[in-house]
Amino acid sequence: MYAGKYEEALQLLDTAYALAPNSKKLFAKATVYTQVGRFGEALQFIRTMPRIEANPDILARGRKLEQTILAECAKQNLRCE
Repeated sequence: MYAGKYEEALQLLDTAYALAPNSKKLFAKATVYTQVGRFGEALQFIRTMPRIEANPDILARGRKLEQTILAECAKQNLRCE
């Protein structure tokens, strides 16, 4: 439904997060930002997750995405910290 419509998806996620913040929405936002190559913003959302999430499975997914993002940054010779 939103394939290729990243900006629209981000707007919807921003609205959804503003109404009911949770880590699943942060993860979704980070995933979209990663797909469009906005790695710094993606990392920002992933690194916010531990402040609002205690579920170790969800946090593990966040850490895995963080490692994927950092690997892509290294591959592209980008500084993404």
